[in-house]
Amino acid sequence: MYIPKSKIQSNLFTNGGEYLLNGVDYTGKYYLLYNGKAYTGIDQYDGTPELLVKYTPQNALTANDRVTDDLVFPFERANSTEDYSSITSTVAPLVQAPLQYFSNPSPNEISIGEMIRYFLKRFNDQRFVEVNEETYNSINNKDKKYAWELWIPFEVPWVIKGSEDEVAKSNKKIVYYTEERYKVRGLAKFLKSNFTYKIIM
Repeated sequence: MYIPKSKIQSNLFTNGGEYLLNGVDYTGKYYLLYNGKAYTGIDQYDGTPELLVKYTPQNALTANDRVTDDLVFPFERANSTEDYSSITSTVAPLVQAPLQYFSNPSPNEISIGEMIRYFLKRFNDQRFVEVNEETYNSINNKDKKYAWELWIPFEVPWVIKGSEDEVAKSNKKIVYYTEERYKVRGLAKFLKSNFTYKIIM
């Protein structure tokens, strides 16, 4: 179908967090039609364009909601052995959810007065989760057992030695610096503005 150039915004680029392609955050070139629909590629003649879905917090995948209707109700949709085979062969594998972790300093960290805390922030969302080092490394290294595309991993040095006022003052500065450095505004709110070591259970 021919579409006049005046009806297309071509050669656009997204760094992610705007569109989903097959349920996964899309990064790359795309173009927009006059009706607001977005497709992969520079324009309508670039390869085989695929429809992009506008990102919203409701349609973004997490490890918990990557269970689609096809996964939940495959038997209801299968009318024959062939139908069932086609469904089960195309179901995407489930991925793990990053689990909340409450950091505890090691004896060595207690002696030096500082520990490292590991966090994830959801793209285009204010959801944070504190995780252990293993989960942080997995997502930072794009391990496919997690929906790593949906998270910004970052670490925060955390002061645990000194008076409560000194500790709170130091950690407050670190948190606000981290928010700016990693573009993860909302971390202080997630921590409930509690910057002392007492939040570590």
